[in-house]
Amino acid sequence: MKKLGIALAALAVIVLAAAPAAQAQSKKLWDGWIEELQKARAGATAPAAAPAKKK
Repeated sequence: MKKLGIALAALAVIVLAAAPAAQAQSKKLWDGWIEELQKARAGATAPAAAPAKKK
């Protein structure tokens, strides 16, 4: 039983140590996704906002 407790404690330390790096990576991915959505939205609305040229 002691070995199981030690293994679980070690696992908890590893998870807590990795959490800030995973959180930073997640934030980076989220920011990139939001940026791509904004670019797509700007690209979709730009032609509609530009006045049509008459021939």
